[in-house]
Amino acid sequence: MSWTSYISANGVGCMTQSILFTYAWSKLNDQVFKFTKFLGIHHGTSVSKAIQFFGFDKIEPADIHSEGIDYNMYGFEKDGVVDELLTDEVMDYFRSIYRGNKEKKDVIAIHIRRGDVNAQQHADRYIELKRYIPIIAKFREKYPQKPIYIVSEGRQKDFEILGDNLHFKIGGCALQTLEFLIQCDVLFVARSSFSYVAGLYSTNEVYCDFIVEPSWFSYPKKHWKRLID
Repeated sequence: MSWTSYISANGVGCMTQSILFTYAWSKLNDQVFKFTKFLGIHHGTSVSKAIQFFGFDKIEPADIHSEGIDYNMYGFEKDGVVDELLTDEVMDYFRSIYRGNKEKKDVIAIHIRRGDVNAQQHADRYIELKRYIPIIAKFREKYPQKPIYIVSEGRQKDFEILGDNLHFKIGGCALQTLEFLIQCDVLFVARSSFSYVAGLYSTNEVYCDFIVEPSWFSYPKKHWKRLID
């Protein structure tokens, strides 16, 4: 049997996460994964550019009209299952076809999910800014020489509560931002498929305090760290 990941349209993180897990599940079960082209990606991301960026065009394409292919979304993020599925072998394959810049940046990136996420909408993904203040302080203590970047959406003045001596990447091209997160020497992921996927592709340090307490629907890799015990 062949498997594919088919989602009509969603964010680039969600779409990519779906492919990673479905490919991994197929491999674990000695089945074939085939790539189904995205019908659309939210937030203005180009479908063709995203496929090129991740190298998904190198995966055998699916013909959903003539082949017996099951449709599946990423429902595999349960405690302990992430490491069973997304093995080093699987992620090394996806890193090998990835066309983004892999050169490491000696910076800290903290992803804060905003845009369509706030205290009223998608509240399960919303983290109050005041909770990032001790995170920033701890990073400054642990890595005093590394610049800290806040990566988010909105306006820079929305983040004034976080203090001074911060750098910002606000808005812009989603693929360029994702590339930046993957490159960063230290990454702090949000409750967001966007930075979660960056963490999966990263070969650097990843911190995941806010996606394990309480557990978000995507569990962290076991080697990911917590900044504050």
